[in-house]
Amino acid sequence: MVDSAKTPGRSYRGATADERRDERKRKLIEAGIKVIGRDGYASTTVRAVCAEAGLTERYFYEAIGDREQLLGEVYGHLVTQLRAQIAETVMTAGDLNAAALARLGLTGYFAAMRDNPDAARILLFEVLGVSPEVTRLSQRAIADFAMLIRMTARRLPQLPVPEQQEDLITAGLVGSVVFIAMTWFLEGYQRDLDDVVGSAMTIFNAVVDTVDH
Repeated sequence: MVDSAKTPGRSYRGATADERRDERKRKLIEAGIKVIGRDGYASTTVRAVCAEAGLTERYFYEAIGDREQLLGEVYGHLVTQLRAQIAETVMTAGDLNAAALARLGLTGYFAAMRDNPDAARILLFEVLGVSPEVTRLSQRAIADFAMLIRMTARRLPQLPVPEQQEDLITAGLVGSVVFIAMTWFLEGYQRDLDDVVGSAMTIFNAVVDTVDH
């Protein structure tokens, strides 16, 4: 008799083998966010993640591979989620000027960092210095957010960023926002959200004033 639970493509309790694998991977990524966010990557163990997910280690190695790959999956998931959230906010906004649009996007970013400290810890700190591959993931994320800023800027005739400097200026803006978020996190989010957004807006406005003259 064939065990449908172990046969690729066969249904088991209404789910195919691929669907069950996807579900286990989702649970492991969610568990990874909780455990890495709580304990830090260096202290995270496969056993702890599996316990949080309610799965055996066999499924971890099948779905993820190893701890570093888990960190990459977790980081990629969080970046994708955050980027989609901010992109939807700024790209669906009405006819706003540059400052209003920037404030809208920055408020969404900093609010996300405040409302999910586990995710913030991973995005801001836990990927630093792990390995060249994880560093490349972080660099790609910065490039993606810089591209989002460029796409937004291109909608605004009042913000003519020089084309030859566009990538460096937007990368610098992303970097400054990240470091403000890191400082806020380390302070325990003691400052008001409006003050944090205002500090980032000071940098943004300085860039706008420079490229506009």
